[in-house]
Amino acid sequence: MNIINPIGIAPFTIFYHTVNEVLSALPKLLFAVRSERVDRSELCAFMASKALYVPVYHRKDSITYLFNTVSSPNLSILLTTLSDGESSLMRCINRIIKGKSINVKMDSLKEAYPYNAFEYYEGGEITRMVRSMRDYPRWQFYETGTPLFFEDLENYKAKMIKHKVTPEILLSYLKKLGFDLNDPSFWEPGDIVHRLYIR
Repeated sequence: MNIINPIGIAPFTIFYHTVNEVLSALPKLLFAVRSERVDRSELCAFMASKALYVPVYHRKDSITYLFNTVSSPNLSILLTTLSDGESSLMRCINRIIKGKSINVKMDSLKEAYPYNAFEYYEGGEITRMVRSMRDYPRWQFYETGTPLFFEDLENYKAKMIKHKVTPEILLSYLKKLGFDLNDPSFWEPGDIVHRLYIR
């Protein structure tokens, strides 16, 4: 399994729920989502392609997968090329299943407009969000909710806003939660892989 560099891909979501639990929410959505079970080899090919690192801005052009992994068969990952990470879909699913999840976006600070953030959901609602982003011409930092156990609050005291939330900081937070994104096994698809078609 190739190592995915999460820096630069569209936002992705880790659900603390099985794929089937997440899929159970789809018929209850107010917009149409069709799921198709596919072979894991299809997802592996997608992960190994450059398409993963080219976020798109129109849903009709996007590619979205929901899958479990070998290392975490009872969790699921929503991985998409849509630039906002299918945020509306992710939020609606959380509300329906009273979900617990973490949504993450990581950009290199060398990008023109980096966006580094995490959103933490529990009971279907967002309980914590921390973000550093460059919105021309200035950097902005924003946080809401009560700090969580895995955060290092010293990070947010950095003098430069762009250093308050960086990809390295987000990777360290995820590792504290048991998700080592630099370990190939984290991304290795398990036995349940679905392609989602959203309208």
